[in-house]
Amino acid sequence: MKIGWYSELTPKEKKTWWACLGGFTLDSMDSTIYSLVMPILLSMAILTKSEAGILGSASLIGSALGGWSAGMLADRWGRIRVMQLTVLWVACFTGLTALCGDFWQFLIVRFLQGLGYGGEVVVGGVLISEVIRASYRGRVGASIQSGYALGYAISLGVLPVLLNFFPQELAWKLFSLLV
Repeated sequence: MKIGWYSELTPKEKKTWWACLGGFTLDSMDSTIYSLVMPILLSMAILTKSEAGILGSASLIGSALGGWSAGMLADRWGRIRVMQLTVLWVACFTGLTALCGDFWQFLIVRFLQGLGYGGEVVVGGVLISEVIRASYRGRVGASIQSGYALGYAISLGVLPVLLNFFPQELAWKLFSLLV
């Protein structure tokens, strides 16, 4: 049974599609954590509103630097290896969020998470352009971008369930570890 353009991809192209889609989905889940748990952190007085804004900036700065540096590393070590590293990097620093208790800890973890996120996006995009045939590159690239929405939707589904079963002081930490 053929399923549109996906059926026409070679096994290597399909593997790349799944890897990039998975990476974008997981990165989205990890990066949306802050926007979803921020009301909890503010209500618990762990962060102030201005500190919350600074954390958003720290992530963006980390993302910019991560994209730039991961591109150079990918040229040296290979796209697949750097892509794997960046996805693992984001997941690890997201998990470390559960251990944060003050602004400075969040700032460091959020910046480092941004490094990985920026690197994954850049390396994933270049990997697609190298592996996917030109006739399918646009469709593959566009479908992989949907991973961001998919990850956000998963996050939006997980947090309310956790908040239903656990107090908010624990739910946000579990959310950081699960997502």
